[in-house]
Amino acid sequence: MAARPVQVRTTTQTKTAATPPPPAEKTAKRSTVIVLVVILIILAIALVVLVILYFLKKGTPATKCTNSSQCGSGLVCNLGTGFCVECLANSNCTSSSESKCNTATNQCVGCLTGADCSANPLRKLCATPSNQCVECVGSANCTNSDAPICLDGSCVQCSQSSDCTNPLFPTCNQLTHRCTALVP
Repeated sequence: MAARPVQVRTTTQTKTAATPPPPAEKTAKRSTVIVLVVILIILAIALVVLVILYFLKKGTPATKCTNSSQCGSGLVCNLGTGFCVECLANSNCTSSSESKCNTATNQCVGCLTGADCSANPLRKLCATPSNQCVECVGSANCTNSDAPICLDGSCVQCSQSSDCTNPLFPTCNQLTHRCTALVP
């Protein structure tokens, strides 16, 4: 007698959501409202920026003038150009760290020559184009063997690990610019 194949039936059940999806009209309305709200927010931000720019422009170096009373605080009128500027002479520069007037740019700066830096024993050189008193403008100015490299106007021990020649301190700490031991 031949064995008869057995058929096994399986059933799968699919769950349906209890609430039907929103109609297409509702979805379209929501999208339109969201787009309108975003546009209104962008317009409001643009308006605020324009108002700020308007009030900032009044009395800034871009302001036209015929006398210094039309310029903002700390500015003077350059009658030659008809614009408000930071300075026309050293007397217009009141900050002790920026007491010299660069008449080419009409901006107060820290120095124009090395002589302007003579009062500061640690920063005796005038760096250009920043016009700030610095310790060094090149590594040749760094005479201390513990800080032989000029980096951004200051003498430091290292600017990269290859500057660290002591095998006990082979890594240059990028925050302190000192050679340090390897961290395990």
